Amino acid sequence: MRTNEQPFPIQQIFLEVQEARASFVRTIPPRPPDQPSQTPPRLIWKPPPWSKLKVNFDWAVFREDNLTGIGVIVRNGESRVMASMAESFQLPLSITAVEVIAAKKALQFAIDLGLSSIVLEGDSKITIDGRSGEELSLAEYGHLLDEAKDIAKQFAEVEFNHVLRQANKAARNIARHARHVSKLLV
Repeated sequence: MRTNEQPFPIQQIFLEVQEARASFVRTIPPRPPDQPSQTPPRLIWKPPPWSKLKVNFDWAVFREDNLTGIGVIVRNGESRVMASMAESFQLPLSITAVEVIAAKKALQFAIDLGLSSIVLEGDSKITIDGRSGEELSLAEYGHLLDEAKDIAKQFAEVEFNHVLRQANKAARNIARHARHVSKLLV
């Protein structure tokens, strides 16, 4: 309109804009129908087989207090809590050491309870056989892994599982509570 030398009535501008918009909207392809959303399954704690007890463990770091907290919870096949433990201790030099110590203390707690057949679960990257996403230095952590293996040998049967943090909430909450615990609470 600006380059056209013919005058354009101002009352016509609104109608012209509506018509231009309508013609533009008609060129937009229709939206495909909504696909059912692929929501990931909720991650929940699952009970162990009837012949075993499940021992979940986790850890928390409280840097401002230079402390580490460990939480362990033992449940049966009916999901009933049989025992739990919270412990706090001085923060080791590395998170890897915290993870190995947490697994070791969970195993020792199960032995102290007199358990013989367990499923040990944690969301740690470390496994008792010493492998992880990052290779462990046996010079630094070998003694801790050896201690954990020695404890694991005392069970008639032990199964090691890695779980995602969402399925390990109870142990996580106990580990966070360990900040308020003087050393050990069973």
